[in-house]
Amino acid sequence: MCRSAARVLSILLLLAFVPGRAAQDFRELGTQAAEAYRAGDFSRMQQRLESALQLRPGHPATRYNLACAQAMAGKTAAAVATLGSLAGQGLYYDLAAENDFNPLRALPSFAALQNRIVRNREPVGRVRRVFMVPNTTFIAEGIAFDRDTGSYFLGGVHARAIVRAKQGEVRPFAGGAVGGLLAPFGMLADSRRRLLWVVHAGVEEMTGASAADLGRSGLIAFDLDTGQVRQRALLPEGSAHQLGDLALAPDGKIYLSDAKGGSVFRFDSTRGTFESLLAPDSLVSAQGLVVSRDGGTLYVADYARGLFAIDLETSVLAQVLPSDDVHLFGIDGLSRHDDELIAIQNGYRPHRILGIRLDKTGRRVAKSRVLAAALPEFEQPTLGVVVGDGLSFVANSQWNRFDQHHQLPDRATMKNPLVLRVSLVGE
Repeated sequence: MCRSAARVLSILLLLAFVPGRAAQDFRELGTQAAEAYRAGDFSRMQQRLESALQLRPGHPATRYNLACAQAMAGKTAAAVATLGSLAGQGLYYDLAAENDFNPLRALPSFAALQNRIVRNREPVGRVRRVFMVPNTTFIAEGIAFDRDTGSYFLGGVHARAIVRAKQGEVRPFAGGAVGGLLAPFGMLADSRRRLLWVVHAGVEEMTGASAADLGRSGLIAFDLDTGQVRQRALLPEGSAHQLGDLALAPDGKIYLSDAKGGSVFRFDSTRGTFESLLAPDSLVSAQGLVVSRDGGTLYVADYARGLFAIDLETSVLAQVLPSDDVHLFGIDGLSRHDDELIAIQNGYRPHRILGIRLDKTGRRVAKSRVLAAALPEFEQPTLGVVVGDGLSFVANSQWNRFDQHHQLPDRATMKNPLVLRVSLVGE
């Protein structure tokens, strides 16, 4: 709600149309803060934003707007401190373009702060190319790896297709009318059972979308070797759900995140049925998920609220508390390498890949590290898969290229999808 229109949208639109009392309260406080800003009542704006942060601790966009309110209310030291906490979390904002920070510009501490935030935009990490898909409008999302054949599988949301890549050679695997594939999202390779499990959903961004497709969501299993469909299961039509990602537990159970319904499902592959682990709207926007090494906990990234843990014996949901130097918002992909969680964070700038280690309780961040950030290849990185001691991930999904009518620009202006690899142990 600072004078940059993007600040207004960041806090008001992130949770638009999201059900749930806490989400509604958070959105209402954001609306009240915006009204106070327009009225020039910066003390009231600050109060509303501080209340919003009680509901969503550490929320970056809210803290940024709080810094604006503090600066305009003459609380310059508090504003610099608030911006300093954002800088310490590796976030980037164009402070030079924000007129609301004019009261801070004469402060010696502000110049140093501005330099810190600018440095957060510098590239971090070394990556290497795994393969490229020669289709600029593919819109890559889910990725899987079959350890037995050394093959990658990559799904294209717009293309409504899955390709197989081995040693850099990319070939069609499945798509379109074959097996009724909708837009493929998360996927995983069950090498032992020789199955490729794919979450798919009817969305307006996929090619050939029809009214009958929209709102459909489910799971489809392909034979890893032949591409033939082995199993299909859909959630009831008309339900307010959209499955987006999945995780395989050591016991063979499959867990799926529900981006729209705010829940997590467990899939029984023997019966072909879905069981909800959480009450509806327990989460806001469930994305990546992964099972702990001991199989007892399911970690789920909520794009708007942070990281959560589900006890798989009791289904009790608990928030994972961040450390002071990291925020857990805007996580899309979530993987695990031994006991370290690997998060692809594309909700804030710069886009980055984090390694997150939890304390002994598994409910608090003990330490974190940036594996890659702000790389020139990055354009909405999405999901990844751990292969050996590295993460292979979609570097440039280009989801951001869709316009308000769910259409892509001319394909000549887009890039070929890239899968990159970053080491998780150092090279």
